[in-house]
Amino acid sequence: MLPVEWVEAEQIIPAGDLTKQGTTSAVPVRIDDGEAESLLRRLTLTRGLADKGDGLTDITEDELEHMISADIQIDHTEREAVIKARRGQGVYRMNLEMIEKRCRVTGVSDPRLLRANHIKPWRACKTNEERLDGYNGLLLTPNVDHLFDQGYITFDDDGGMRVSSLIQQKQLRKLGLVRELINRPRPFRPEQIRYLEYHREYIFKG
Repeated sequence: MLPVEWVEAEQIIPAGDLTKQGTTSAVPVRIDDGEAESLLRRLTLTRGLADKGDGLTDITEDELEHMISADIQIDHTEREAVIKARRGQGVYRMNLEMIEKRCRVTGVSDPRLLRANHIKPWRACKTNEERLDGYNGLLLTPNVDHLFDQGYITFDDDGGMRVSSLIQQKQLRKLGLVRELINRPRPFRPEQIRYLEYHREYIFKG
């Protein structure tokens, strides 16, 4: 652990702005470049990504994306892939399309009409591997995508769809989501189930 020395200051100075007048003295600390980078990284992640029990954090997606894009310890190619994954693009979409071929509710299979949506939200993922995992996603038509993203629908492991009590059936009918037109349920793969468990517990608005 690094030694710390406290000194008096005439006023509080924002981090990173040590050139302003107000400090009475400086505190030199000798650490090498590697230790400094590692310390800064740990402090940043600890402050910015402390979760609230559900995996979600107080940090916004835009802030998290900025942190990832600025993280020099992540390979440039991986950084780009993770950022594109937030928008359902790039490597993530390709991984997903190898697993899911159509919207599980409407049966639409034209990729141009489908959105790639994370099951466990991009922001809640603990690792970049989860953000790029094709098993952590669904291809859905825009109306179904919105309902799933906002927690108004979710899925059981056998593929059956659950609907939140907050949504009236007549509204679903107006969206074209009537029982007769809903695609036959298809069981999810074991690799997808842990992500679905997260969605049912933390996202779905029962």
